[in-house]
Amino acid sequence: MSFNLTLWSLLLLLGSFQAFLLFILLVFQKAENQKAKYIFSVLMLIFSIILFDHSLRLSELYKSFPCCIYISDALWYLLAPLIWIYFKTRIGNNKLKWVDFIHFIPFFIFFYIYNGILFAPPEYKIEVLEFYINNNHLYSGPIKFFILIMMIQMLSYLLASLLILFKYEKRYKENFSGNEINYLTLLKRIILFFTFYFIFEFTFSTFRNFANIENKFIENWSLVMWTLFILLLSYNVIKNPKSIFARIKQRKKKYHNLDTSKIKKDLYEFMDDSLPFLDNNLTLPLLAESIGITTHELSYLINNNLK
Repeated sequence: MSFNLTLWSLLLLLGSFQAFLLFILLVFQKAENQKAKYIFSVLMLIFSIILFDHSLRLSELYKSFPCCIYISDALWYLLAPLIWIYFKTRIGNNKLKWVDFIHFIPFFIFFYIYNGILFAPPEYKIEVLEFYINNNHLYSGPIKFFILIMMIQMLSYLLASLLILFKYEKRYKENFSGNEINYLTLLKRIILFFTFYFIFEFTFSTFRNFANIENKFIENWSLVMWTLFILLLSYNVIKNPKSIFARIKQRKKKYHNLDTSKIKKDLYEFMDDSLPFLDNNLTLPLLAESIGITTHELSYLINNNLK
């Protein structure tokens, strides 16, 4: 076996190993939101396979594991729908339906077209890879087209997720508990990472593929970013597993018929006339009783209208 590893290959192997460990950990992790857990686990397994496959291509490891070359190419088409469904299982009360499987049609189409190289003999895979390396890593026309379609698919799903996420955050953030705000923030960071990464990758790959210009440093670093991302995810999962799976529920806005203008006026007048803040024994229930409202109504007013 040849283990002539490059630095890039070693970093990708590290990310692949970490993603696989995370996959194993998540499979046996208990979670209230089981669907989100299993979808996220599958994503980690896909990342592990993708990073392992590309680590082979960046060193002579491919000679030792020729069957594993190109096993990840079709999996890129799974990322967008899986991220979208993971997002839906985290936000609000969305439930998976059979119609959601329509999102996987591009994957099955590409898998059908690509199965010739996927199940090709090891010797043929080595021949294809070495031809690619000897031609300065430039892709053929069909491969460029498939990469472009995958990038457009990914960005479409991610931008749709971000649009929903920002609207959701703006509308409901004031009604979240502290934990839910943290869950929302982490989910937003995950989606933003994917979005910025694929915007960069879309720009770079489009320029590279259609201008026939290769930059191995940028291409390798873009793959290593997945290793860093998975390491950060692992830290969050170990620190607080619930932050990756918990459903961020939509909450109905309470007290929508509350006359906040009148209550604010009564509160300010009471503060000015009676100076209750000078009383060391002042409590929220006493203050609420003094202006004729419930404790919960006063709490809502202070948190949402008076900040």
